[in-house]
Amino acid sequence: MSHANATLTPTGRLRLARCVVEDGWTPARAAERFNVSVTTARRWAERYRENGKAGMVDRSSRPRTCPHQTPRRRERRVIGLRVSRRWGPARIAYHLGMHPSTVHKILSRYGCVRLAFTDPATGAPVRATRRRPTRYEHDAPGDLIHVDIKKLGRIPDGGGHKFLGRAKGRKNRSGTGYWYIHNAVDDHSRLAYSELLDDERKETAAAFWHRASAYFADAGITVRRVLTDNGSCYRSHAFADALGPAISHKRTRPYRPQTNGKVERYNRTLLEEWAYARPYANERDRQALLPAFLHHYNHHRGHTALKGASPADRVPNLRGQNTYGVHGAGEPVVLVHGTPSSSYIWRNVVPRLVDAGYRVHVFDLLGYGLSERPWDPAVDTSITGNVAVLDGLLDLWGLDSFHLVAHDIGGGVAQRFGVRSIERLRTLTLIDVVSFDTYPSERTRQQMADGLEVLAKKPDDEHREHFREWLLSTHSDPTGFDPEALDVYVDFISGPIGQPSLFQHQVAHYDPVHTMEISDRLHTLSQVPVQLIWGADDTWQVIDHAHRLHRAIPGSALHVIDDCGHFAPEERPGEVSAAVLGFLDQNRS
Repeated sequence: MSHANATLTPTGRLRLARCVVEDGWTPARAAERFNVSVTTARRWAERYRENGKAGMVDRSSRPRTCPHQTPRRRERRVIGLRVSRRWGPARIAYHLGMHPSTVHKILSRYGCVRLAFTDPATGAPVRATRRRPTRYEHDAPGDLIHVDIKKLGRIPDGGGHKFLGRAKGRKNRSGTGYWYIHNAVDDHSRLAYSELLDDERKETAAAFWHRASAYFADAGITVRRVLTDNGSCYRSHAFADALGPAISHKRTRPYRPQTNGKVERYNRTLLEEWAYARPYANERDRQALLPAFLHHYNHHRGHTALKGASPADRVPNLRGQNTYGVHGAGEPVVLVHGTPSSSYIWRNVVPRLVDAGYRVHVFDLLGYGLSERPWDPAVDTSITGNVAVLDGLLDLWGLDSFHLVAHDIGGGVAQRFGVRSIERLRTLTLIDVVSFDTYPSERTRQQMADGLEVLAKKPDDEHREHFREWLLSTHSDPTGFDPEALDVYVDFISGPIGQPSLFQHQVAHYDPVHTMEISDRLHTLSQVPVQLIWGADDTWQVIDHAHRLHRAIPGSALHVIDDCGHFAPEERPGEVSAAVLGFLDQNRS
């Protein structure tokens, strides 16, 4: 603030300007009189001519334009995530690839109060202040493992009140009982391990700890301390024996669950992002998605407490793994997805196969979906490279022979595996698969020729919009694409990890050399029953490609689904499941 007698207070500026404008002084004479520069005299004279006396006050220093200002559409996404998911600035920033301070300014500009000042259940602002908690973090993984149990009601067949509505949901109660979710969370890395179990007895808790301890050991973590509440199962001799003498057992003070706050916060995240994330038609659907949630939580989800990093960033031994799941019992069936999807595309097919008495193995190809996206370009995530991944998983599962079902790029993996190891296949089902030189499309070829680096660096909003349209073209009727499923597919290939990974691990390997190398040996696949399933309206792999592949594999069956595009398991899961099951049942051992 200037002092009272300063020359260029608003009053002094007015006198200077009037000398020039009204009295006819030259700017040089006025500048000498008021002891300022000629430039300053001219500036205030011009402002006086334009605005009169009102122009003598200071203007805002804010620029008229800001080329780097956050686009309004991005701001709406920030507010949408805050309202719909009740995330803080840091979590939103990590999800959208922004800086937390930028998100904080956007939330402040739109009048969003701090989450700490809102009611957790309703989101309504509250006036009560909360005590600042005492936070701590141990220095290394394994220094402390937080263990707890969360009780969760099972969903009856047909859906509960979230799926049917409150009135019908009450009528559909069937006494399905509860899950007891046993959880173990590492204090330093936030690495989590969970199991859905039937009770919370001491024998169950002890057996859970044996498996959790083995999981942490596989990740290279040596457990030194365990923190639990004072539940009877944790005070038992059975649990103490499971811990052994090398692990120190700590307990919270009575009625102080916040002491075990990291696993309590994990319980809440588990409910918000898995158990109640969307309506489920039955408990099997929800149960099938738990492994995917755990992998996302441990490998890809940005944690605010870790400054946007994931537990895998603090536990390097997790890197390089593939996410997979095994469901049901019976003859083994392995499902292999394509691009740009993941095993998520099988979510409506797996329950039908399980109900028919098959043991279903699903996994995400390396570089896809919830599996690892290796930063090292030397790691091969092509069709050929993922054949080796399939080999490793088959060894892990102990499968010597099995039924193989594959879609899109996964069909290339299946063809190479079948040509090399046909004796291990019981049947082979190929759905809208790549073959010969049928990929990539002309549009993608041109983009690859122009250089993928430009596409990989496009703004997130442009990238999402471009690939949203791309994915919609996989359906014969784009309006029938489930918006929630579409968001899942787009999220896999977007953001600070998904976007560059899409081009490094998927698009960069769209090379027909992987299928052309075996094109003259496709006839060897006829040694086992082969079925081709194709969408009649597939614009990615047109129906002519199906007939060409059908001729190359003598004795193969071709099943064409009308009004169906390239994503047949997504668009027509019922018809795909029926075709697969009919074929498997005909060739059942």
